[in-house]
Amino acid sequence: MEYFDDLTVTHAREIINCPTHMRGHCPTMWSLEFVVSGEIYYQIDEKPEIVIAGPAVHWHHPDHCYCYGPTEKNNWQHLYTTFTGERGRRISDEGLMPLSADCWMPVISAIEFEQTFREYLFHAHEIGPLHRGHCVVLLEKLLLILQDDYRQMFQKANPIRQTDLQTILHEIRLAPTEEYDADNLATRLHLSASHFRRCFHRAVGMPLHQYVISCRLNLAADLLHQTDRQIKEIGIACGYPDPVRFTKAFSKQFGLNPRDYRLTISG
Repeated sequence: MEYFDDLTVTHAREIINCPTHMRGHCPTMWSLEFVVSGEIYYQIDEKPEIVIAGPAVHWHHPDHCYCYGPTEKNNWQHLYTTFTGERGRRISDEGLMPLSADCWMPVISAIEFEQTFREYLFHAHEIGPLHRGHCVVLLEKLLLILQDDYRQMFQKANPIRQTDLQTILHEIRLAPTEEYDADNLATRLHLSASHFRRCFHRAVGMPLHQYVISCRLNLAADLLHQTDRQIKEIGIACGYPDPVRFTKAFSKQFGLNPRDYRLTISG
């Protein structure tokens, strides 16, 4: 038996505008799905349905039933893989499940995670033991990125509870063009504004205002990809009435100006 033969990749692909609604469970395999952009409704077992906005990750475990798909707002772009084998079981049971009993979490290191996942997809479509080995190493790297995100968010000295922080992050991702004031959020959590700012920065890796800006630009990227609205109109809708400021901010986050990004993502 080769060293990496204890994991077999059964599916691996990207779906840019996924219209699929999933229901059921996978009794013989595990999966990892990265919501790059857009949003999905998500329900595990009999728990209440929630909305997950990208960037976020969720995974299938044979012990649970799942129901998820695109919301009425739009379709969703995701990268996904399914796998079997003893190493796959350990990655799921001992690596992913301790991160969230609900089998999902937001992804803070979204750029690194997406780059690693795309590298994984490349090797998953090639044949040979070398590529199999790369898949195993990259899948475990994806797990390490998630574990590091988890530590950043929840395990440092931080009085913000995991559920409270997730709620705030979701609110921002789902409605990034709203105004978010540290004083009001701090009052909700019974913290001083200065203490809330420090805790948020420590947990998320950036200040509140920077996170809001990042989410607004992610929304702009979604609109550039999924609509034919004018770039200036998208900038205004995402909080940038000045086209120059919008182009500068967008280019800083994505490495391309809005026009070139639309051309690239449209193929």
